[in-house]
Amino acid sequence: MESEKVTDIQLRIKAVVIYNFLVLYTDLEKVVKDIFSKSVPRVDINSKYLLYFYYGGRIGTRYEYMDETIKLREVAFKENELFKDYTINEIIRIDRKRVLLTNFPENIASLQRKITFSFKDSILKLIKMRNRLAHELCECHFEEAQIIEILSDDYLKKANYRFIEGLDLTLADDMTKAIFSNYIYMDIIKNELDKINDTTY
Repeated sequence: MESEKVTDIQLRIKAVVIYNFLVLYTDLEKVVKDIFSKSVPRVDINSKYLLYFYYGGRIGTRYEYMDETIKLREVAFKENELFKDYTINEIIRIDRKRVLLTNFPENIASLQRKITFSFKDSILKLIKMRNRLAHELCECHFEEAQIIEILSDDYLKKANYRFIEGLDLTLADDMTKAIFSNYIYMDIIKNELDKINDTTY
């Protein structure tokens, strides 16, 4: 196969994988925030005070260009919506420190080895991959901090997702294989969180 044709195919595969990764990441973000907002009313009072303290720390200064003034950023205080604008990164880091959402699983199993990965660390890796994609879309080079596990070509070929039907994933470059491997793990994590969300009141 001509190298130019292979490059075109690689770009097509990469575009499809990145798009679907970002779509699923958005869904993951929503379900984490939903579980968090449902869980906050049930945490102990000291943890709740800490959450208010963190929230208050979001007040900062902003520069108003039109009237050349520095103002405090306003933070709306609505009891039921107070913690809905925490980022997924903040939620996971707060929860890991304080164990607020005790119904998060501890680990997820490797798909090809007899080991497990920390559930929360895996979400942090997904966040880091998404952030890197947001800033370096074309030539990302991922490290261990952004990858849960690189899956083998054989495993990737067996993956059953409609968006990769007809695509030869063995032609994908290393960047795309890393993203698709993380996509598969993110799908597993999202399914676990959906189950938790369905039983969180």
